[in-house]
Amino acid sequence: MENEKKKRDPRNAIMIVLIIVAAAAIAVAVWALSTRSAATAPAPRLTPKPTPTEEPLTKTIALPQFAWLNLKADTTEQTLTFDNPQRNFAHFRVSLVLDGETLWESELLAPGETSKPVVLSKPLAAGEYQIELCYACFSDAEGTQTLNGARSPVRLVVE
Repeated sequence: MENEKKKRDPRNAIMIVLIIVAAAAIAVAVWALSTRSAATAPAPRLTPKPTPTEEPLTKTIALPQFAWLNLKADTTEQTLTFDNPQRNFAHFRVSLVLDGETLWESELLAPGETSKPVVLSKPLAAGEYQIELCYACFSDAEGTQTLNGARSPVRLVVE
C-alpha cells in the first residue's frame, strides 16, 4: 500500500507542469504587451492654452513697467524706445526723470505706437541711477484731455 501512495500518476505531474508553463507564458505576454504599448504609445498631446484675445481697454490703461532700463554712457543718443500697447484707448507721453530733472520726454503716443529712440537732455556717466519712469495719459490725440498718469521708480543702468 505504501508503494501505491508513493507512486504518482504521471498525468498529474504533466498537468502541474503545463499549468506552471501556461501561467509563466501569460505573465510574460502581459509584461511584453504593457512595456511595448508604453514604448510605442504616442506621447500625450499637450494642447496649448488658447491665447486670450486682448480686448481693447475702455476703463483702465495698460502702462508698461520695468525693473531697470539700460542706457549707453557718455552720449545722449540712445536706442531705447517705449510702446503704447495697442489695446489702450488712451494716448500717453513717457518721460524719464532724474532728481527732479526731465532727462527725456516722448512725443504723444497713440495706442499701438512706439516712441522715437530716447535722446537724453545730457549725457550720463557710467553707473547706476534711481530714476522715475513717468506716464502722462490723455483721452484725445491732442493731449488736452488729461487722464490719470503714473510715476514709478526704476533702476537705470548706464554702461
